[in-house]
Amino acid sequence: MGRWDVRTFEYPVLLIEDCAGCITAFLVDDPKNRAAYAANARDCLRLLEEGVEYALQQDNLSEATLTEPELKWVSVDVLPQYKLDERVQPCPELITLRVPCVIGKRKDAAFCSSMPTLGLNFDFFEPKTFEELVRHFVRSRFQGATPAELSRFLAPKSAALDQISVRLKSHDYSRERRFLPEKSLPTLSQTGEPISTRRALAGRFDLAFGRETLVKELAAKLSEGTPNLLLVGETGVGKTTVMARVARECTWGDARVEENEQRLGQKEYRFWLTNASRIISGMKYLGQWEERCEELVRELGKVNGFLCVENLLDLLTAGGSTAIDSVGAFFLPFLERSELRMIAEATPSELEACRRLLPGLTEVFAISRVETFSRAEAKNVATQMETHLGTTLKVSAERGVGARTCELFGRFLPYQVFPGKAAGFMRHLFKEARRSRPQTKLTIDAVVEDFQRMTGLPSVFLRDDSPLPVEEVEAALTARVIDQPAACQMASKVITAFKAGMNDPQRPIAVLLFSGPTGVGKTALAKAIADYLFGSGQQSKRLIRLDMSEYSGPWAPERLLQRPNGEPSELVKSLRQQPFSVVLFDEIEKADPAIFDVLMNVFDEGRLSDTRGRNTFFRSSIIIITSNLGADSRKTMGFTETKADYERAVAKFFRPEFFNRIDAVIPFQSLGRESIRKITVKELEEISQREGLVTAGIKLRWTEAAVDRLAATGYDERYGARPLQRALERAVVAPIARLLAENPMRRPRGMLVDINSPSDICIKTD
Repeated sequence: MGRWDVRTFEYPVLLIEDCAGCITAFLVDDPKNRAAYAANARDCLRLLEEGVEYALQQDNLSEATLTEPELKWVSVDVLPQYKLDERVQPCPELITLRVPCVIGKRKDAAFCSSMPTLGLNFDFFEPKTFEELVRHFVRSRFQGATPAELSRFLAPKSAALDQISVRLKSHDYSRERRFLPEKSLPTLSQTGEPISTRRALAGRFDLAFGRETLVKELAAKLSEGTPNLLLVGETGVGKTTVMARVARECTWGDARVEENEQRLGQKEYRFWLTNASRIISGMKYLGQWEERCEELVRELGKVNGFLCVENLLDLLTAGGSTAIDSVGAFFLPFLERSELRMIAEATPSELEACRRLLPGLTEVFAISRVETFSRAEAKNVATQMETHLGTTLKVSAERGVGARTCELFGRFLPYQVFPGKAAGFMRHLFKEARRSRPQTKLTIDAVVEDFQRMTGLPSVFLRDDSPLPVEEVEAALTARVIDQPAACQMASKVITAFKAGMNDPQRPIAVLLFSGPTGVGKTALAKAIADYLFGSGQQSKRLIRLDMSEYSGPWAPERLLQRPNGEPSELVKSLRQQPFSVVLFDEIEKADPAIFDVLMNVFDEGRLSDTRGRNTFFRSSIIIITSNLGADSRKTMGFTETKADYERAVAKFFRPEFFNRIDAVIPFQSLGRESIRKITVKELEEISQREGLVTAGIKLRWTEAAVDRLAATGYDERYGARPLQRALERAVVAPIARLLAENPMRRPRGMLVDINSPSDICIKTD
């Protein structure tokens, strides 16, 4: 006879209180948007639990995949409209919707956002794009809506996150389950998760495509009595997937295991995946984590199990101030006596760090290398993944989707090991196809479009058959940067070389030094390059700017790498989240000389390594350093510098080994009066597009006399266009802001920037 098993399902819930005080409970991240309504929260949650239990019994609801839920509010301006006689008439006022959003993480490392009140759910990869994506989906949802329709979705009285737990009985006639890990292995259940169960293997880990031979070899080693294995390979090579498949092979590979139904449940729970932070989580007092580690060893001994650790180096940095009093050092005697068996992971650089910090730890492991796929092997694996995902998710895909994904990642992210992020990208593609295009085939063009959104690269860079004349790039940059033709020309050559694939894949796309006086457009050109090269994705701001005067102290190199609390610095964090960026080191000569030693490796190899051997790659970035060196060497005031003067000053200041790693020194000319006048017109055009004027429907105009006066006020031979910005803020922006703030209900149709005397700028209204 079989027996009844009891399983617990937990789901996050969003509670919404309306103006009458009644509660609506929405099941978060539910495609069917299940909800319950009652006078109070307790009754509402009870009703929702009953509905969820029924759905689970009918097999109409899957387990929750969203973890670490968090409630955030996002304000979205929506323009309502009416449709009269087949003509659309927009309303004069925007309606602001405050939308409660629940965000969390998927098991495949993607992020998820759920807006249950609107019935909208979407996944995303970059946290910085979250609010922008919410506004996009909400505006698309209410396109063409009337004010009456929008009024139903105004901000609720309150919102809060909660959780429901549903216990479901299921009968299993195939075998007995007398081993419950939550009761028999409480410490392991709290700090880790079993990875050899069928459900864990099916739900979280991919098949180890291309690693079948390695999996069998490792499983044979464990069967022959090897106590500890260390999988060494680059980040993204698939070490965790191999580990999970080895656990499966050891658990399910031998059919004779199923002869003993009494112990099959226990057999499933031999391999437990954890990490250092989970082991010491919640341990506040001296000796607490040591007691937990002893309990882990004892519980693993009960099931003859293995502790699977995601990062071996983390064990040496957790628990104590040094490696000798860390979690890894505590486990070492148990490993040497074979009282604890472990499978761990490490990159080659992390392995070297472990040997340096605690040499005896690595000696207890049998090291197995997880080699990087060759290009041909990677394409073959991508094709297998394409077939597998299409079959399991029931999505029809055009042949070559996997190969095209492999090509794009190999061309534009050559330093990332396959499958790594490419596998997550493919899973995201197929899931999106299943969710939004169930009847449409997933095409290669869709792969390119999603890659474009992720990287920000325009499609002309992603399609080999699309030409990109250097004159077109130069014209785009010249429109943004006034009267710096030589600088724009040299920058355009860098961009076209990247399009042609002629840049060195082991270095940054380019390392450029912009040299010239202040206020002549060096930062403006850096912004223009960032927008042109990486401005086509969901995250348009791709300029990472560091003021190097803040790195002039003796601890500057450490600050560049990490914060005082040990977390990655803003530079490292930004590059890891979005490697396709322009990194601007502003006024590099003000930095501490030790910074130059750190940057030399970045310029030469395109990577930055911290003390723990973790790499941050700059190989998909353009590095720009700015300098005022040589700007003070003008013999006659008003004459512009030559390239030779700047390059000589730069070469004299920096050491030869640093200077030789710079691809080009781009000189910037001093700006004359006519240049300042052109910049004045450009700045006025940008002011006319500011939100306050556009939202109010006010058109900003200006007279030639006003432009001349502003240009004369803002011209300074020493400081370039810097004084002009202050003059515009004082004479134009501030008066307009005062007029709009003092008369919010009396908005003019237009405003004119004019002069009322030879020296005064005035703002006239229509």
